[in-house]
Amino acid sequence: MYVYDSLNDRWMQFCRHYLSVVLSGDRSGRLMKYDPASKQVEVLVSNLAFPNGVALSKDGCSILLAETTSCRILREKLSELLFSYPWTGNVLLKLPFDMITKLQSTLSRYRGGGFAVRLGENGDVLEVFEDDDGNRLKSVSEIMEKDGRLWIGSVNLPFAGRCEI
Repeated sequence: MYVYDSLNDRWMQFCRHYLSVVLSGDRSGRLMKYDPASKQVEVLVSNLAFPNGVALSKDGCSILLAETTSCRILREKLSELLFSYPWTGNVLLKLPFDMITKLQSTLSRYRGGGFAVRLGENGDVLEVFEDDDGNRLKSVSEIMEKDGRLWIGSVNLPFAGRCEI
């Protein structure tokens, strides 16, 4: 099981005020592996800028990690993480430049509504769901697709949203 945290002790008083962590540039975030059998936690990557979402790639060979403050998706190869090399933090990969170019037109139109982007295994944009008026994807922090619906979470709102796709 892979988990992350994003606040060190000095920010614990601001747990509900995540914007303070983003604006400060705090890099206390960590990606960790929890082994339920041994009940041990191992830190795999540290010095992350507000990690906010982790997913296993479809082929099970990599972990994708959203880093909020840096506005990027990082990829860690599990084969390297499992050996716990001390230089693991140096193998973080940014999205390829062509991926950023493909998103530029969408990002330039962003006006406070939200959007979700479905990426392929190689970082290709497969689908973009936009909420131009901010009624459906306001303050989104995570999205999960299940049974033809998008389940939407927010760090600001006290409920989960649901959209048919």
